Amino acid sequence: MFHPSDDDIASLKAWIEEPDNVEPKMVVLNLPSFDEVDREFFRELVQPDETLWSYHMDALSYLLVKDCKTEKPYKLINPYFTHQLLSKDANDENVWTRDKYLPAVDWRGLEKVFVPLNVVGMHWVLAEIDLHAKLVRLYDSMRTSRSRLHAADLCVRLPLLFRVIQAHPDLSKVEVWKAKAVADVPQQEG
Repeated sequence: MFHPSDDDIASLKAWIEEPDNVEPKMVVLNLPSFDEVDREFFRELVQPDETLWSYHMDALSYLLVKDCKTEKPYKLINPYFTHQLLSKDANDENVWTRDKYLPAVDWRGLEKVFVPLNVVGMHWVLAEIDLHAKLVRLYDSMRTSRSRLHAADLCVRLPLLFRVIQAHPDLSKVEVWKAKAVADVPQQEG
């Protein structure tokens, strides 16, 4: 795993604080979904009242699992996949058979899938899909009704997803999965 030196970190901090018109205006990240980012990408990350956007979560998701050498049967799904799963077209099997991301995930042998959900641009919650229990656990630091609606949508769409991927035939027969809000998640205000 890459660990930047103190000099690298100091250089990045200095670059972030420069005006936007100072060259270089972009830095290379070499992520699958985007190569370059501007200063605003990092400013949004470090400001306490800024929003973490899907591209931030995508980058963080990728970096979390990139060098992970685990034998655990878990998978972290990126926010773009989650958005597509919850989109209005997700009920159409043809959408999923043409999807480019779906075949890239090896669903066989997985026990849990972790899914970041953006609740109407307000905040992020984490859904844990437990494939053995056929249960979606929701980790929500604000306990909003909207996050429960997202979890309910996820529960309805999972059987279709598993019918399309055919990796877990037993999971495609379950009509609707159960959802459970995890009770002891630290709470935030706002």
